[in-house]
Amino acid sequence: MFAGILLAVLSGVLLGICFLPMRYMKQFAWENTWFVWVLSGCVILPCLIAYLSIPSLFQVFREVGLRLNLIVLAVGLVAGTSGIMVGRALGKVGLTLANSLANGVSLVIGSFVPLAIQHRGVLHSKIGLVIVAGLGLAVVGVVLCAIAGSQRNYESAYMQIDYRAWPQSRCKALP
Repeated sequence: MFAGILLAVLSGVLLGICFLPMRYMKQFAWENTWFVWVLSGCVILPCLIAYLSIPSLFQVFREVGLRLNLIVLAVGLVAGTSGIMVGRALGKVGLTLANSLANGVSLVIGSFVPLAIQHRGVLHSKIGLVIVAGLGLAVVGVVLCAIAGSQRNYESAYMQIDYRAWPQSRCKALP
């Protein structure tokens, strides 16, 4: 259990700092930076960690069966594609908006789909209604975030005021 918690913490730390090197690698094209990230973060390190932490990794793959391995592979491909799309969104809308939208959407989908597939009856209970209401609130948050992001380049009324032209007498000094 300790190893699992340690891996979860390490994963969170690495996810939090994964874009930091991009700031210092401005001479590299965007595609080169993402290729290094995908190769190291999505291929090499997960395989290495699995090989080092699971004593009989290939036996586990054999016992699980081809169907489940292919399902996991397909989910991984979808997750990898979404990672690439988040990377493209970073350049288009910025780090804050891209991360909040991607995390919000993945929270809603990742919470609702397994619940709907595995525990369909729970959705009609009291706790299910609370969960669905919470997910609905998360969807509202994602929509508001998207609306705010789409309006971030619009001029506001505050941008039209030339504060340098104001006389000093109108600017009150703070106490």
